[in-house]
Formats: sequence, structure tokens, C-alpha cells
Amino acid sequence: MLRPLAQESASVKAMTAASHRMPTHKIPYDVGMALSVTTQGKVMPLRGGLPIVFDGYSVGGIGCGSGTSEQDEIFARAALAAVDAENLPE
Repeated sequence: MLRPLAQESASVKAMTAASHRMPTHKIPYDVGMALSVTTQGKVMPLRGGLPIVFDGYSVGGIGCGSGTSEQDEIFARAALAAVDAENLPE
């Protein structure tokens, strides 16, 4: 089933993780929500977004959506493992 809002949230989680170079859930929720408002929804402080890191360099981000927060992060971490990217601590 196609879930356009899940695709949008996953994309925003990926952008957030890449631009902040940290897991999206590490951004304090109140700060993340303020950033979300000021950037017109381009920041998402929810679990499921992780930076893609190779040899200490952040090269992008991955975001997963549509499941629970825990499921989104499990899938994001599995994707990082599939490409041998560094898996940052929770």
C-alpha cells in the first residue's frame, strides 16, 4: 500500500539526519519541533532517521517511516548494515 505521508516523513528524517549528522531522535524534541516550524516541516525530530557514515565522514542520511518509531529505527539500522556504514550507538 502506498503511503505518501510515510514517504514524506522518511525523506524528511533522512534530510534531518544528514544535515545534523546525528540520529533524528537525538535532537531535543522541543528544539526539533521549533526547527520544524521555522523550516516549514524540513526537520523531523522523531526516531527513524540516521546519518550514513563511512570512516567517520557523514555522507548522507536514511529515513524510515510507516512503522512504529522502534520499527523505523530497526529498518534504518538494517539498511546501514547492508551497505557496511557505521552504525552509531542508540
